Amino acid sequence: MIGNDVVDLKLAKVESNWRRPNYLKKIFQKEEQHFILDSECADIAIWTLWSQKEAVYKIINRREGIRKFNPLSFQCYTEKLPNIVLYEGISYFVKTMANNEFVHSIAVIKQSDFSRIFHLQPAEIIKDDCFPFFKDSGRLFPASVSHHGKYYFAVGLKS
Repeated sequence: MIGNDVVDLKLAKVESNWRRPNYLKKIFQKEEQHFILDSECADIAIWTLWSQKEAVYKIINRREGIRKFNPLSFQCYTEKLPNIVLYEGISYFVKTMANNEFVHSIAVIKQSDFSRIFHLQPAEIIKDDCFPFFKDSGRLFPASVSHHGKYYFAVGLKS
């Protein structure tokens, strides 16, 4: 399984005022709040954690059919690479690329899956029961699609 999420930083700055009182408490655990507030660039830090939680949520949603996203039930650990997001006692592995334009995170179940990731074009995505797939050798495999603002990423795992 794979999940990914992208945040357009310019759009996020307009759409979300994360500095308002109590915003961080509703989405991030205490350790995550400290990570954000202690970072050199708090905007990138907050959207890194957000995108990591969203990427893991996409795996959970697909696997379990859970359509409710509760960010506080996901705990991000950023001390080493790849990062780990814990959900209900299960660790998910996440790698994030961030620059001044966007933050993009990819989550997988097994760390070894990182070597199997590849990017897909929009035309390669097939929707089935609202979930994205791609076709390889005549078989359908799960994919993950994310878009925000002017950024779009679709990823899959090589079989």
